[in-house]
Amino acid sequence: MVLQQMQQIFGKSGMSKMVGTVKLTYIKSQKRYTKMVKGNRWYSTSPLSQSDADFAKALTEFTLWKKQQSSPDKLPSDIRNSLQRMRDTGISTYSELAEHLEQRAIAGDELNTVDLRPYGHSDASQAIFNHQADQGELRRTGGIATYGQALTEFEAFKKLIVGDAKWSTLNSKFAFIRPYLQNIELGKISLQEWEKLFAAIKTNKNWSPATAGDTLILTRSFFKWLHETTRASTPPFVTSSIYKIDKEYKQIEFFSVEEIELIMAAATPIQKLHYQLMLNCGMTAADLSELKPSQVDYKNGTLTRRRGKHKKNASANIPTVRYKLWDCCLSGLQKLGNKTGENVFLADDGKPLCGKSRRDKVADEFDKIQETTGIEKTVKYFRKSGASAIGSHTQFKIWREVYLANVPKGTTDKHYDGTTELPAEVTEHIRTFFKLGTI
Repeated sequence: MVLQQMQQIFGKSGMSKMVGTVKLTYIKSQKRYTKMVKGNRWYSTSPLSQSDADFAKALTEFTLWKKQQSSPDKLPSDIRNSLQRMRDTGISTYSELAEHLEQRAIAGDELNTVDLRPYGHSDASQAIFNHQADQGELRRTGGIATYGQALTEFEAFKKLIVGDAKWSTLNSKFAFIRPYLQNIELGKISLQEWEKLFAAIKTNKNWSPATAGDTLILTRSFFKWLHETTRASTPPFVTSSIYKIDKEYKQIEFFSVEEIELIMAAATPIQKLHYQLMLNCGMTAADLSELKPSQVDYKNGTLTRRRGKHKKNASANIPTVRYKLWDCCLSGLQKLGNKTGENVFLADDGKPLCGKSRRDKVADEFDKIQETTGIEKTVKYFRKSGASAIGSHTQFKIWREVYLANVPKGTTDKHYDGTTELPAEVTEHIRTFFKLGTI
């Protein structure tokens, strides 16, 4: 509030030597310059021409006049008292106040040119100001390491270890937090600066609580990286549990029995096979696209797969799961699936169903189903629906994560070696739950 009031009185240009263009009005009849500032009229005191040299004189005179307007006796009492308290704690200029509060990024760039002191003209105040100006110049030119410089290194590190798809999401988060850390000296973030960054993350109206929470986690991982690489120590308030963002946990949605019936009735034979396989084997559209003929055992009626999502991860914890195929899926694969070549399924153009540039022919085809049935849920709900059917069964729910072929996340999750056989009765429960035929 104090900063906003001061900006109204002094204007933001009070942070530098008249940052930007200052327009003075020349009165020909009086041969002098004038300017209105916040209700106060200034006139040059001597006759001047419109030459560049005389304009420079007028500008200097106007600057001095503006300094005088910011003296303590010209300020409202509430602002004057606030400034006095700030000076008592070592803040002696408007620039330092701006740096301390809301305008750190601007102040850090302009401190080397500032020569306006809103109050006080003592040698002690000037010495404090000179020190702050020197520090600002060092931050600006790289003479002092800043969080902004370290953040650039951390971004390069993160980009190296995550994929391109995930990096695009991280990049936007980095762009958001950078202005709040850019000019702060490395290792010297204050509680006030941390709380300002935390509040900005938490109150961002363009983010869901989940996105805000992920951004806070990313920010803390940056400080953890600084600490673990001995670049800078992490203040305890950065990791304090009092600064938290609660995520909203939405109820998991899935297709109803009636919706599955409508979808299957509207689907073409190949679409119907896709949707049945997604329910039978917990597959996504990308999993369908990557399915190889070698993964289907027509003799024993099984499908064995390791999720393509984890194909770059060498961890032995990623399960390879063998599913018992429903009769309808096995017969459909025998009639419509490719038994040789690279992929079991190809689009009409001879290319994989999914690929680069967000290509997803399975989702595109499901758009037509949505138009026909009026169902708003997307194709990704087949996998969720199969998992929900398993989770609703007291005996089978322990197989839910195996059905999804997910990496075990907790110590209570079972870690499997080699290929895991998903019991046939588990997937059979999904088929009977959604009342799907056997042929």
